[in-house]
Amino acid sequence: MWAYEIIANEWYENVPGFNFGIALELAKVVHELGQLPIEWAYKGINGNLFANNVSTPFGRPVGNVGDRILLKYDGSAGTLSFYTKLVGEETWTLEGERVAFTDIDPPEGPEGKQIWPITSVACFGLCTLKLIPPGPDAP
Repeated sequence: MWAYEIIANEWYENVPGFNFGIALELAKVVHELGQLPIEWAYKGINGNLFANNVSTPFGRPVGNVGDRILLKYDGSAGTLSFYTKLVGEETWTLEGERVAFTDIDPPEGPEGKQIWPITSVACFGLCTLKLIPPGPDAP
């Protein structure tokens, strides 16, 4: 489980902004998270899911200063869910009211199965995230 908070956001329209997700390996090229078939992402700018270079409407945008997003990966089930706590909200909301991605099955490696929590940022200006503890109210 990983959680992030938006600290600064000066993105503009038609710029991808923040993407939050996981990958099976670290990419060797600069790109928007979710473009490669080994990545699963939530697009902060519009709340869409983004995987295998396909964007699908799913949840709410995350991008205002103070907005939070929580990624919950269940390794035994192979699922990834996204929760948000937008500015002014007291509780985490399960986006899309369901699991976002299923059948995520990392290959076995020398250190076991590994996934990487990843964010991508495309921004003109100052855009900053902070990795935060999920807190006692985390789902």
